[in-house]
Amino acid sequence: MGYTLRFVIIIFFSLIEVRAKASESLVTDSPSGCYSLKKYPCSLSVKKKMEIVFEKNKVFLAPQTVSILSSDYIKLLQGEAWVSSRSPFAVRTSFGVINSNVAEYSLSVNLQQARVSVAINEVELQSEQRGYKQKIKTGLQGKMFLMRESGPFGIPQVVSPERQIKMWYSLNPQEKAIFEKLVLQFLKGWRQQSQTVALDQWVSAERRIASQKSEELKRAAARKALLKEEAQMRELFRKKNSLSF
Repeated sequence: MGYTLRFVIIIFFSLIEVRAKASESLVTDSPSGCYSLKKYPCSLSVKKKMEIVFEKNKVFLAPQTVSILSSDYIKLLQGEAWVSSRSPFAVRTSFGVINSNVAEYSLSVNLQQARVSVAINEVELQSEQRGYKQKIKTGLQGKMFLMRESGPFGIPQVVSPERQIKMWYSLNPQEKAIFEKLVLQFLKGWRQQSQTVALDQWVSAERRIASQKSEELKRAAARKALLKEEAQMRELFRKKNSLSF
């Protein structure tokens, strides 16, 4: 029994060692070994999709994503991630911070911008400059830039549901029943936002047309006044000429 027990223990620890090495091979970290040793801050580049847990909150990193990891935060430098928050949680980028409470959203970061697409509830984008903030609701996509003349945020747009659902399931797969329920909730919010955005665009177009018509009427009135003034000047000139004879 003693020999058998020792054999099982050896096999058990050898499996742990193999798993640890396999896990470590999925990432490239700097300083070397900081991820496995939990020495922070730690620069991390993942070779395969990876899950990072912060108590009740989870960040699912896509392959080739580069980030800076600490014990209580993550800063996404480049790549894609899915964020599932169940308590107040902030994800950092070079362009600003994404704050959420209970939410599901995707995040894509490159050298030009950070794009946030919300699937469940809402998030708040917060620029690092001047404290600008913008809320993004279910079914909408927001963008953060470095400071521009027009501000650090783009105009929220309706997300592509196909792309959102595909990314969601690829990075954060769940039980079919649970995932279907979440997707239906997302699609309901997406439809509402699509209708709202379409209505806003229609109203904006109507206002633009009305403004153009107003400008045309003003120009027509100005031309009419000018012609009237010219006619009056000609009449006055004729009268003066007739008086001079």
